[in-house]
Formats: sequence, C-alpha cells, structure tokens
Amino acid sequence: MNVRGELHYQYRCLRLAWGFLSGRFIHCNLQVTYRCNFRCQICDFWKQQHDPADELSLRDIRLIGRKLNGLGTLIISLAGGEPLIRRDIYDVITVLNAANHFPILITNGWYVDESVARDILRAGLQ
Repeated sequence: MNVRGELHYQYRCLRLAWGFLSGRFIHCNLQVTYRCNFRCQICDFWKQQHDPADELSLRDIRLIGRKLNGLGTLIISLAGGEPLIRRDIYDVITVLNAANHFPILITNGWYVDESVARDILRAGLQ
C-alpha cells in the first residue's frame, strides 16, 4: 500500500472508531443484485428472473454512499443474490472505498479464484 492509500485507510479507521464511540449506525447491508447462480432453499431471489438493467447503477451507488456518509455509516456489506455476478462489482467496491467506506462482500464464493481475490482487494474490499 502506498502512503496515500495508508492515509486513506487510517482516516477511515478513525471515522469508524468515532462511529463506535458516538453510538451511530455504522453498518449497512446493500443488495447490489438479486441474481444468483445458486438455488438455496432459504432464499427466494432465484425464483424470479431479475434483469441487470434494474440494478442500482454506479451513479446510484455513489449517491447512496454520499447519503450514508452523512448518517455516519461506514461499513457497507455488498450482498445479493451473488454480488460477483455483477460485471461492475470492482467499480462498485472502488466507488464505496473512495467515499471513505469499508466495503465488505457477502458471497457464496463460487466465482472466487486467485485473480478475483486479488482484483477485489485492489478495488478496496476490506
């Protein structure tokens, strides 16, 4: 990590600590897609077709990130369905990371390999 990246990370850590100390809501679960490659019995998302065109755009996610910043929310769990189905998931992570959030990923792991792991970490996944 370079100096700028380290300072960005330290800034977000300080904001996170302040959020805990001040009792603010610091976590949000953001459904970035309802599409999924599995058919789990505990989930109903797969029972309907979901059009990628109906998903949040990067512009929407950027706006949500700004609004969540105003509320003090720092940790954003990217969930679905299966978030790694989105072709722009790396951009989603980058946008939220740049907006001083700690993006984390809830995934079934099917699409994760060494290359994907490296790319999502580079994008700023925590």
